[in-house]
Amino acid sequence: ETAIPLERLLKQGGAAIRQATVRGIAPREQRVLLDDGEALTYDRLVVALGSETVWPPIEGLREHALAMRWWDEAVHIRRAIEESFERAARTDDPAERKRLLTIVVAGGGYTGCQLAGELSHWLPELADQHGLSLLDLTLRQIEAEKSLLSGWDARMAEKAERILRRKGVQILLESPLESLDATTMTIKGRGPLPYGVLVWAGGVKAPALLEESGFKVGAQGRAHVDEFLRAVDFPQVYIAGDCALWMEGDQPLPGTASHALRQGEYVARMLLREAQGKALARYEPAKLGLVVSLGGSDGVGTALGLPLSGLAAGVLKEGIESWYLGTIGAE
Repeated sequence: ETAIPLERLLKQGGAAIRQATVRGIAPREQRVLLDDGEALTYDRLVVALGSETVWPPIEGLREHALAMRWWDEAVHIRRAIEESFERAARTDDPAERKRLLTIVVAGGGYTGCQLAGELSHWLPELADQHGLSLLDLTLRQIEAEKSLLSGWDARMAEKAERILRRKGVQILLESPLESLDATTMTIKGRGPLPYGVLVWAGGVKAPALLEESGFKVGAQGRAHVDEFLRAVDFPQVYIAGDCALWMEGDQPLPGTASHALRQGEYVARMLLREAQGKALARYEPAKLGLVVSLGGSDGVGTALGLPLSGLAAGVLKEGIESWYLGTIGAE
């Protein structure tokens, strides 16, 4: 439902679609360099390239962990788990079966918690489909910090932890991953632990392309922007979503889908105002709150400053997703 073909989205005309990999941006010359050697010129450029996975220097991490960032990565994770369960159903070795049925989510941020919550519902169903005992199934979440959702409201983080534990997620806090091979992971202070599939949700950063192209970058490699979401020193370039570094006091605006959606709408309005010769209006991020889905109808969050948890947060999350699908399919 979330994969919307560009041709359908832009079927009203007025936009020429070009699918290519960008290998560089030359903002002083106002050109976008493509991997086939072609260069596209522009009057205005919108950079909304999302983010990419951060791979810290942990032995074996890139070779054996699965990233959770893009659509194709999500499909890969699903298939890897299905294959692990299929192998578990075929083996006669009890220890190997338990290993194959051990799924690990490394990371206790928004993505890690939402993924663990969804897996807590799907994995028992998958085990039933293969005739596997739930007693052999382990869903484990590891986090290097002292709590999940570090930096967020402490009460909401504690509620998220309670909900996930109630759903059967084994949560290991203050447990930084030290190394990884094809079948075992080593956590600081613990011996090797076997696993079947490990998903890395340990953080993201803006594409290195931003800094390589000469944009001034800061936290997480995101580009500094002015009050109109334009790149510092390059007013012809708008930057939105995870690529944009908008500061709220001394803290960066969180790189959430909610802010990215509204920044996209804002940039579209500003492009129209420029075309009409009107003055630009300062960008003001909407502070509607944040909701973290924890699988099924559960979640935690805040809405307009009010704390939410459990069913209320889950229902709000479903409403937000329905609204999102409605906005991109409205035309």
